[in-house]
Amino acid sequence: MEFIILTDELKEYLKEIVKNHPEDDEFMPTDTEEEIIQTLQKVGYLHSFRKDVLGYFTAKYNYEDENYDFLEQEYKKSVEVNTYNFNNCNNFSLAGNSATVNVNVHYGISNEELNDIVRQILNTSSDEMMEEVHDLLELIYDELRKQSPKKNKLQVGLDALKALKGTVEFSSAVSSLIAFISTYFSQ
Repeated sequence: MEFIILTDELKEYLKEIVKNHPEDDEFMPTDTEEEIIQTLQKVGYLHSFRKDVLGYFTAKYNYEDENYDFLEQEYKKSVEVNTYNFNNCNNFSLAGNSATVNVNVHYGISNEELNDIVRQILNTSSDEMMEEVHDLLELIYDELRKQSPKKNKLQVGLDALKALKGTVEFSSAVSSLIAFISTYFSQ
């Protein structure tokens, strides 16, 4: 089973539910609690929770529900991190997942904004897409670091990134990169 990372808010809700409702506890949830339980079930947690005809839930947990923090740490350790370094006129360090991304660019490009965009793309990439995303970002950066970057080569890399099917957040981050590079060429 693939580990599913929860948002900080959902993680806190999961921990609160596990703490407040021991195994086999029957309880009537508030409307908010019920919405949270249903949301957690949709994303792969609290599968064993059952609701009876009167609206009471019976708390049943699996290993993932009760050991989320440990599993999250183990998952983050196990994810392969690829690092690319580019040096010349522009300096780039690309890393996967929650690693730090440092970008030093000339030509008037905002380092901080580009760092944020790259970090968003990497953090919203699925494990299956990570290698391809790194390859495409490397292609884009190879071209950007040239004295005279060619717009058509950048466009090929950006179009390939745009064609990847990811989350809404991933698509939004790619759109931000496209807009950012378009701004660079309009100067």
